Amino acid sequence: MALVSRVEPIIPAGSATVRATSVEHLLTQVAQSTPNVSDSGTVVLVDDDPLILRCLKRALESCPYHIAACSTAHEALECMAYNRVIAIVSDMSMPDMSGLDLLRTARERDADIPVVLLTGMSSFAIATEALELGAYMYLTKPIDPTALCAVVMQAAQSYRATRAAQNAGAVVPDAWS
Repeated sequence: MALVSRVEPIIPAGSATVRATSVEHLLTQVAQSTPNVSDSGTVVLVDDDPLILRCLKRALESCPYHIAACSTAHEALECMAYNRVIAIVSDMSMPDMSGLDLLRTARERDADIPVVLLTGMSSFAIATEALELGAYMYLTKPIDPTALCAVVMQAAQSYRATRAAQNAGAVVPDAWS
């Protein structure tokens, strides 16, 4: 099943600058520092729809990370407890916990974890709230698999860079400051 080629990140109102970067450029940048799968960490996918979860997992098969597919937000949080999670990709609307609640809880456990939120029905107010809570990106479905892979790879690379800087004792600036 092919996913439609469309990615629409929603940028918060008042953003001074918005950089448009092509998917190919992102993939090239990330490929230059791609780790081996064996030591790359885990990307957690969360969606209560089994078909969408399978499609998302298939879309990320080309990414150099272990992919953990979870059908609930609670499963994703449990996965965080037992794996070296480097990014979370979550649906916004799930029965056990909303994507925003998952974002809040995940960021309480790891303030730097990049969380990409996916929605079938975009709302500027919710997108703004998600970004204010620290979401890495807010995307609308359907999502181009190549673009999703590029976003996840960029998020994971950003997480690794933040961790490396913290381990070296550097001060890491907030991306939205």
